[in-house]
Amino acid sequence: MILVVDASVALKWAIPDPTTEEHLDEALELLRVVRSHEATLVQPQHWLYEVAAVLVRLRPRIVAQGLDLLSMIKITVA
Repeated sequence: MILVVDASVALKWAIPDPTTEEHLDEALELLRVVRSHEATLVQPQHWLYEVAAVLVRLRPRIVAQGLDLLSMIKITVA
């Protein structure tokens, strides 16, 4: 299965805060599916910039950590 995941889902993976994030359980389940190779992620070229912009605005101290975490997930850019 090939999935295109919205940047808001990727942000839930980078900053999983159950007190502020709706649908966190679903986002983490999707991450489990991807990590177990039951699905493959494909993203448009701009997705990482979109995620980085939100991280800079919401959590500037952890931008590098969040992007490093996301880089460990195999996401094909199309």
